[in-house]
Amino acid sequence: MTRKILILQNSIRQWIIHRQFLTLRQSVLLIQRYCKSHRERKRFQIMCNGFTRLQTQFHTRMLTLRYSVLRSRILNIQRYCRGYLGKIKFIKKRFLKYFFEFSSSKL
Repeated sequence: MTRKILILQNSIRQWIIHRQFLTLRQSVLLIQRYCKSHRERKRFQIMCNGFTRLQTQFHTRMLTLRYSVLRSRILNIQRYCRGYLGKIKFIKKRFLKYFFEFSSSKL
């Protein structure tokens, strides 16, 4: 009889320990799952930030290039306009000079 009781006690202890082990294993798996997901989210966030930074640099360089091309074109237009206006001004001065010399010589 005592032997059967000891076997029964041993079986119950094993069952209790096994149940504790299972709950502990579930807890460990839960903690591991959260740690892994946190680590992966962090890596993904770093990767997204890197791509965002890369996109920003690309857009900045494209805007800088467009600005410099547009600025050079505008400066060329200004240069041609100033040259044209200077030429017109010179022609008017020369025309007026000859006009006054011609009109004063007739008088």
